[in-house]
Amino acid sequence: MRIARLFWIVVAIAALSTAARAADKAWEDCSQVVDRDRSIAGCTKFLARGDSESRQRQAFVYLARGNAYFQKHDYDRTIRDLDQAIRLDPKGAPAYYIRGVAYRMQGDYDRAIRDFDSAIRLDPKDGSSYRDRGNAYAGKGDNDRAVRDYDQAIRLDPKDGSAYRNRGNAYAGKGDHDRAIRDYDQAIRLDPKNSFAYNSRGDAYLSKGDHDSAIADFDEAIRLDSKNARAYILRGTAYRHKDDYDRAIADFDEVIRFSTDDVARQLARIERDETQQALAAAQAAPPAAVPSITSVQPVTLPAARLSEARVALVIGNANYAAQSPLKNPSNDARAIADALRGAGFKKVDVAENLSRDALVKVLQAFQEEADRADWAVIYFSGHGVEIGGVNYVVPTDARLLTDRNAPDEAVSLDRLMASVGGAHKLRIVILDACRDNPFVASMRRTIASRSAGKGLAPVEPTRATLVVYAARDGQLAQDGAGDNSPFAAALARRLGEPHVEVSKLFRLVTDDVLDATGRAQQPFVYGSLPGREDFYFRP
Repeated sequence: MRIARLFWIVVAIAALSTAARAADKAWEDCSQVVDRDRSIAGCTKFLARGDSESRQRQAFVYLARGNAYFQKHDYDRTIRDLDQAIRLDPKGAPAYYIRGVAYRMQGDYDRAIRDFDSAIRLDPKDGSSYRDRGNAYAGKGDNDRAVRDYDQAIRLDPKDGSAYRNRGNAYAGKGDHDRAIRDYDQAIRLDPKNSFAYNSRGDAYLSKGDHDSAIADFDEAIRLDSKNARAYILRGTAYRHKDDYDRAIADFDEVIRFSTDDVARQLARIERDETQQALAAAQAAPPAAVPSITSVQPVTLPAARLSEARVALVIGNANYAAQSPLKNPSNDARAIADALRGAGFKKVDVAENLSRDALVKVLQAFQEEADRADWAVIYFSGHGVEIGGVNYVVPTDARLLTDRNAPDEAVSLDRLMASVGGAHKLRIVILDACRDNPFVASMRRTIASRSAGKGLAPVEPTRATLVVYAARDGQLAQDGAGDNSPFAAALARRLGEPHVEVSKLFRLVTDDVLDATGRAQQPFVYGSLPGREDFYFRP
């Protein structure tokens, strides 16, 4: 990342213009970027002296401290300091750039893009802003615009290995794995010690079914970084595809042993459990009889190919820190996960009671799975809220004391749609998240035009994408009297029925819920599917 290089340029300019402060300990501490805590303490002490310094000097100090917070992954404080730096010096491109990266790391891609736009306007020859704006577009699922920005970043800096790797990721998201591999080759040539580039190229080989090449790349990634959890998980997946279950389980166990990342350990446990089930099934199966030529019968394939790769992420948020717990989301999530597994989904990840940081990490991990899949489905059960026409799912640590907090404390529906956006054939987001929401009643409105509505707002998905609400826009969903909500119970039941086309399946769910709630709750499906192909959960 070129943040450090940009920052050192700012430091050098400031140092040249303030030679008289060379002996100033606070200034000296603030101006260095190696010891982040020392930099923060020095900048804080410098700012505590009062407002006698020039606006430009104060802007630099906020920029320096914001950069130190960024390096410590404290993105909220990063953004607050860079707000001040930009207020004091609106023409400082580095402040916009670093703040944009902080917003991107929080999953707020629209704000990130606006900041990168400003950085590019102020410094159009810096390829970093194009590259990271491309990253933000990729986060939104807009791989075409991402590729255009990566092209520009590479034109400005042909030695930027990250731009090649990220463009490769965008090509992979578009399903063009050959172009992706060529870009990863360039990234590795420019930086042969970058374990992430080997990760990415191995992932592309895995998507192409070249498991041996994938394993070779994951071996190299692990050699370069023995704590690379993603490389172990992907290598384990490749071994499982080769029916080498023992090696696969050993890789997943290794992640569980060493990783401090809760999400990585959870994913490794899920993969290990699925591999152990596959191993048990293989050991229990009787030896296959070799048929004679005359005994082979023609096989009629179902309308949908059973070989399609289908993945799902199922989330149940019930234990909210600032509100009373919900009774059904955990049960609903498990029921839907079981139904999807029964429908033949290759991989179903289940996560419960996620904070915002954990939810973003889970979505990022699932996005990579979806990029390799034909179908990708996300089911969310918990609180949802609409503010100013934007729909959000609510993590368990959200407080939402004001409407302005929503982008920082919640996760937008657009982010969920982006996570399924790379799937090759069908993308579905299901929100059982329109319950009577206590956040709306207690939320302070800071802008009169920013409404906080009842239920969720309508959406208009494209490209074979469906967004399914448990209750249509403006309505509230019921929890029901049983262990599952009326919507989750109906959906789980209908997912078990064979040869029901997807569009009809959701119409049947709607009928079931209308009957169960005395027509008080109407599920609704937004989006449409192409007419040339039928889609079946159970062909």
